[in-house]
Amino acid sequence: MMLPLIALACLPEPTDVELSGQVLTAQNSNEGAPDITVTAFDAEMEQYSDAITDSNGQFATSVQSNRVYHLVLSGDGVTPTAFSGVVGSSDTSIGADELFIRSKTETEALRATHSNCAAADLDGGIVEGLIYFRLINEQDESFLIAEEAMVEVYDVNGTQYDTCYLDSDGVSLESGTEVGATGRFAAFGIPTGAITVVFRQEIGAAVLENYGFVYMPEDGIAPFHPAFVDLAG
Repeated sequence: MMLPLIALACLPEPTDVELSGQVLTAQNSNEGAPDITVTAFDAEMEQYSDAITDSNGQFATSVQSNRVYHLVLSGDGVTPTAFSGVVGSSDTSIGADELFIRSKTETEALRATHSNCAAADLDGGIVEGLIYFRLINEQDESFLIAEEAMVEVYDVNGTQYDTCYLDSDGVSLESGTEVGATGRFAAFGIPTGAITVVFRQEIGAAVLENYGFVYMPEDGIAPFHPAFVDLAG
């Protein structure tokens, strides 16, 4: 779930609103994940509330109104999985298919997928995803992959972390400058705390950018599926 940069300075003082949704057992799964702890953090990265998913993966918890929220999903065999978003002044339900857990097995498989990238061996958190344009491929009604996009990942101190890419066959690259035909990327060794992700593509003299913002839990993972590079309006 990608979070665009927004202006919050003039918003009213927050009150509690209910945030609810369903946590799935995996990306693209139709099955809810039971007994997952859903921990909500506020815009200042302070823990705010928590809840446990029911037998269908459903949960409800409280967050601050008119603010950014961060959710960390954790449980047995799960890599702490982070998502961020915003809520307004009323109770909000997160859309179907937007929240899912990454298992520790999936995390190790991701490292193996990027095995030719030196950063893949680094301990710490992972940012990963797939980048699209907001353009529909008429053949299968999917979004078009932004093949020439690049990704930059920064921590709260402005330190940039190396990004790993794949070749057109999905094989790990030792080095690369763009996501390529797969659209996939991953950055490893990310510290706990606030993380900013920049999705960028140059088209002629124009530079197209979009941003993501997430709270990275310790040794966690932040999936951006989908991430977008927005075309100029």
